Amino acid sequence: MAEDKGTLREVFNNFLADKTTDVRPMITGFDHYKMRNLFLLPSHVDLLTMDLELASHYGAKSSKAILLMKEIIDKLKNDFEAIICDCPPNLNLVTRNALVASDAIAIVAIPEYLSVTGIDWIFKVRAEIIDRINEEIRPFDAPVFKGPEIKGIIFNRVRATNLHNYMMRQLKAKRGNMVFDAYLSESIRISERPEMKVPICLSDWRADEKYVEQLNKIIEEFIDKVY
Repeated sequence: MAEDKGTLREVFNNFLADKTTDVRPMITGFDHYKMRNLFLLPSHVDLLTMDLELASHYGAKSSKAILLMKEIIDKLKNDFEAIICDCPPNLNLVTRNALVASDAIAIVAIPEYLSVTGIDWIFKVRAEIIDRINEEIRPFDAPVFKGPEIKGIIFNRVRATNLHNYMMRQLKAKRGNMVFDAYLSESIRISERPEMKVPICLSDWRADEKYVEQLNKIIEEFIDKVY
């Protein structure tokens, strides 16, 4: 069993208690030859309720509640070539922490009405957060906070249906080159792999080759558009 070095749950709990946390001991590396340059700071399922705790402690509109991840990442930037925050499909305070901490955003969406509609909401929330932070720091003559730039939109769980093709064309017409040409098809294999504890990109199984190829194309376009 892997050593428990701590997770983001402890980081946020300490933040609520006005304690600082050195996250470096929590960062985990891998022995697999394909993952030697990959390191993870583990999340935790308890962060699902952290939004309520942050809102209760600081207030839902307080900038203080969304600045923790920025403090952490600013201290780590010189240690890594790139830092990626993998966020759940919501805009709660934990996700907004990652948004404020980032230089760029790549949005992942399903080509269906509700998911695509949520993309406009991300643009709106980003603008609101930037305005709020700049309003709060203006009296201190601090540099203007520009916030992260939305660099790309990646379609996930794509099916060969008229609806999905239509939604992808519509968004491409609206957002142009921001929409990735590469996408990931829907597959039960992708959802099965976490239970098997084998990332699909490392399985080396013939049944996974199509999806590994799609992921590699997404990575190439991600580097070109975002990184």
